[in-house]
Amino acid sequence: MPIFIIGGQKGGTGKSTVATNLAVALQRAGRDILIVDADRQRTASRWAGRRQNDEALPSITATECTGNIFHNLRDLCRRYDDLLVDAGGHDSVELRSALGIADHLYSPVQASQADLETLGTMTELVEQASAINPRLKAHLLLTRTPTNPSVSDTRDALELLATYPAFDICRAIIRDRKAFKDALFFGKAAIEMADPKAASEIDTLANEIMDHAEIRRSEAAVA
Repeated sequence: MPIFIIGGQKGGTGKSTVATNLAVALQRAGRDILIVDADRQRTASRWAGRRQNDEALPSITATECTGNIFHNLRDLCRRYDDLLVDAGGHDSVELRSALGIADHLYSPVQASQADLETLGTMTELVEQASAINPRLKAHLLLTRTPTNPSVSDTRDALELLATYPAFDICRAIIRDRKAFKDALFFGKAAIEMADPKAASEIDTLANEIMDHAEIRRSEAAVA
């Protein structure tokens, strides 16, 4: 019953977009998913509400938790296959307490100086959390990259991320596509929009996350 955190120190990197798209991808793979919206902006909760109002879409449950959410997560993880915690884009008691129990942290980051400057603080948080939660594994996910980057641009960005040894680097890369913005507005995921490239990026990330969590493919077979 893995607990995945989508969180970091920088806003605007697409954390709620990643969380909501992953929720749909994992649900389609046969997993019983709960989104835990620990971000006071409530983006994921509002997305789930819009989705609930569309009878053509399978609903996904979201619950809001704020403050010290350690015990909430410990209780909720017994009821669902996977918890996806949208912890927002800033240092908070929600993020710190979630790190104390989570299995995996995915920190979306753009290849910009402003984003990279937050990774020192994130490294400290991960190291502190790992002292009390040794099973925590932290990953950096490159997001909102241009849709037509040069090979060298992508390579340079990944090399910069690799200078932070507290994190593994995700193979998946999420581009800055209109389909992600539209999907969030309509309570959908990119996989439910007419953009196969956006859908493929989320599928790649979902498969990578299932590998990280050692979710057997027999458990994750699409119904």
